[in-house]
Amino acid sequence: MRGFAIATLAVLTAACGSNTLSVGERTVSFTTPASPDTLLARAEAALLQLGFAVGGRQENVLFTAPRALPDSIAGSPAGTPQQWFVHVTAEDKLFSAGTTGTIRAYLVPVTAMPSPGTSAMESAHQVTSRRPAAFRELRRVGERVQAEATRGFLR
Repeated sequence: MRGFAIATLAVLTAACGSNTLSVGERTVSFTTPASPDTLLARAEAALLQLGFAVGGRQENVLFTAPRALPDSIAGSPAGTPQQWFVHVTAEDKLFSAGTTGTIRAYLVPVTAMPSPGTSAMESAHQVTSRRPAAFRELRRVGERVQAEATRGFLR
């Protein structure tokens, strides 16, 4: 009986997930009881509130159109602001209910003309912890998306 109780507790813990943002070297991620569609719809709402324009959505990926990083994060050396865009992916959690959301950001080279689907997007550099100011901004975006995605599910 004791083994059954421990197994039940482990399953419940896994199913409920954690309300914390997991920060890696290149991504921020979180889990939510929401479905992938709900997570992406709420992520879109959060990104719009942050001033992003949604560039599109394909299956379980949402991406924004390029926009300028705030000057306080990346000043523009040649008068051209540093552009960046964000990807949000939603994946079903294996063996439990809910979805894992992963957020990545990319810097568009200053010499490239940013527009969705161009080589500028293909030559973009992923924001990593090696660029602390841009990564902090990615984390801020991740916190906002997580809050919106888990709203009403977790107490």
